[in-house]
Amino acid sequence: MVRMLNRNNCTEIGFIKKTHGVKGELLVFFEEGLDSVIENSDYLYFEVEGLLVPFFIEEIEIRDNSSAAILFDTLNVKEKSTQYIGCKIFIDNNLLADHNDILNPVLIKGFTVEDQKLGIIGEIIEIDDFGGNLVLTVKKGKKEILIPYNDNLLVNFNEAQKSIVLDCPDGLLEIND
Repeated sequence: MVRMLNRNNCTEIGFIKKTHGVKGELLVFFEEGLDSVIENSDYLYFEVEGLLVPFFIEEIEIRDNSSAAILFDTLNVKEKSTQYIGCKIFIDNNLLADHNDILNPVLIKGFTVEDQKLGIIGEIIEIDDFGGNLVLTVKKGKKEILIPYNDNLLVNFNEAQKSIVLDCPDGLLEIND
């Protein structure tokens, strides 16, 4: 059953690239590594005219760790599906939190980063994965700061306040100057 939707409880995870096949399947591209979350979801939200609309998954074929061909139960002909090409795809944050580790890169975009010694650094605007090494891009004023992430740096994770506290090594933040 789908709960009452609060947009703040959803995260954008990808978009609809094109139709696929003759039954109305859609080729969906999403954040890398969310394939198992999507495969275990009953529904995804499409952004349609600024609103999030749930579409229930009937069949899914995971193509790789960032794309899938999905047949939605109400979009069973290609002509119906075509109108949704380009739509952004969202998922309920609870599905992400239930399925993944505490520091899910998709979930922490928009979080405030604070250093244990220096205080607030800024807002996470991007997370990049360089061969298993996560790098947080943090916006501080007009400047972007790159912070390599390691689990040992994490002091506190507060989902309710949308903040994380890190214990950055001395000099790390000055590298960006």
